[in-house]
Amino acid sequence: MEGVLSLDLSNRALTSNETQCILQILSPKMSLKYLNLSGNLISETRGIVFPNGLLSLNLEFNLPFSEKAARALVLPESLEHLSLEHNEIGPLGAKGLVLPKNLKTLNFYDCQIGDLGAEYLALPENLITLYLKSNQIGNVGIKKIKFPKNLISLNLAANNISSEVAKEFIPPPNLQVLELQYNKIGPKGAMGLKLSGSLLYLNLEGNYIGPSGIQGIAFPNNLQTLKAGFCRIGNNGTQHLILPKSLRILDLTDNGIGPEGISALHFPKTLYELQMSFSGFNRTIFTRAISLASWQKILAFYFTME
Repeated sequence: MEGVLSLDLSNRALTSNETQCILQILSPKMSLKYLNLSGNLISETRGIVFPNGLLSLNLEFNLPFSEKAARALVLPESLEHLSLEHNEIGPLGAKGLVLPKNLKTLNFYDCQIGDLGAEYLALPENLITLYLKSNQIGNVGIKKIKFPKNLISLNLAANNISSEVAKEFIPPPNLQVLELQYNKIGPKGAMGLKLSGSLLYLNLEGNYIGPSGIQGIAFPNNLQTLKAGFCRIGNNGTQHLILPKSLRILDLTDNGIGPEGISALHFPKTLYELQMSFSGFNRTIFTRAISLASWQKILAFYFTME
């Protein structure tokens, strides 16, 4: 058992005491680097000793897991990847959680930390990837978060971020992935976005950006993926729309774009995947869309009818 590096104990209905006993028996006999405890019944972390040298720990979907468990959680300093997704950690749990200095990835998806928890969250300087999707974080919370300078990927989707905060938000200088889908960002917020020059992936899906919003975004030159589905762009939004020259993937699904809008689109030569949808079948739209995809030499064209 000395050579065992990975242990998967997910979905075993393990309680806190059972988890503690298992790790006490197995840890000395293994050089564990990856431990998966997701989908269990861990409600108390006091007394649970994780192996020294552990690199990755998955505690997702432990339904009894609460703010008390988060505060008592003792993590090894070697830990680089931690997932607490879908646990009711809350603001006090975020406040009491002590994260290792070497942590590179933190998944806090749907942990109900809110504005107060966002303010309390102490993020390690070496963090590279941060998931804060669906945490009821609003304008106050976003302003309080101290994002690490080395952050490369940031997911703030499905929170309560308004146009006001979107305009003021200054992303980390080296950010490559930014996910802002399904917030409350309007045209003015989109136009005021300050995007890192290093950004490669931008997701704005489900925000009421509108024609003026999409046209007013100062896209970074190196952007490769833009997801702007369900943004109410319409025909007017495609007029004079300047897309980054390096763009490879573009999603304009469900935006009310008709024949005029399609005719106005001008894609960069680098584009190889396009996603669009239209209301009902229209011969003019279909012909124009297929011709456009063929002419642009797009390799993947997803055409759906609403």
